[in-house]
Amino acid sequence: MAMSAMIASPPSYWLTDSGSSHHVTPDTASLNYDIPYNGTEQLFVGVGKGLCISHTGHALIHTSNATFLPNDVLLVPKASHNLL
Repeated sequence: MAMSAMIASPPSYWLTDSGSSHHVTPDTASLNYDIPYNGTEQLFVGVGKGLCISHTGHALIHTSNATFLPNDVLLVPKASHNLL
């Protein structure tokens, strides 16, 4: 199997999660403005695992009915989904 076939592409859709405390994306391309994150906080997922935050920024999300500009989006490269 080719190496490129083993690398999953980032999700292009956003999941709404009413239990989420932050907006999260694993994809740098989802942010239209980002700054490096130098803090020590991590994003903790359901199994108790902490994931490192690399940047924070603003996203631009287009839907068929509206455009959203969430602020303070966390870039978490090891996150599996975009979360609102």
